[in-house]
Amino acid sequence: GMGKTSLCAEFLKQAKKTVPGLVCLTGQCVEQYGSSESYLPFLNAFSRSLESPARSFLEPALISHAPAWSIQFTSTFATSDIRAQLRQETMGATPERMLREMGEYLSALARKKTIVLLLEDLHWADASSLNLVRYLGHLIGQM
Repeated sequence: GMGKTSLCAEFLKQAKKTVPGLVCLTGQCVEQYGSSESYLPFLNAFSRSLESPARSFLEPALISHAPAWSIQFTSTFATSDIRAQLRQETMGATPERMLREMGEYLSALARKKTIVLLLEDLHWADASSLNLVRYLGHLIGQM
């Protein structure tokens, strides 16, 4: 109600005009009643991005750097060979692996293009998403 979303939308609009090849990933946290899906705003952001023109840039890096995340989007990967490979690579994936993979994925993307990750309504985020935000903040602090 204070205009945060409008401010972010205007920022992204201006950034797209001034930063060539800017990739914007936008996820939405949702108020939960009971248990929630881990990493929901991140899954939301990547699901949207894999349906956008940025897919050709994002998908190969997602598969190679973050297979445990890629398996969440197997319906977007056309071949059953890729889906089978992802299932095999991600058996027994731990929460710590999910953090590491996302850090590697976003780092790989950021070496090639400017990335903006906008997570709306973060105050409603699940615990796993908040841990990932902390981890990514730590990685950025080391760069």
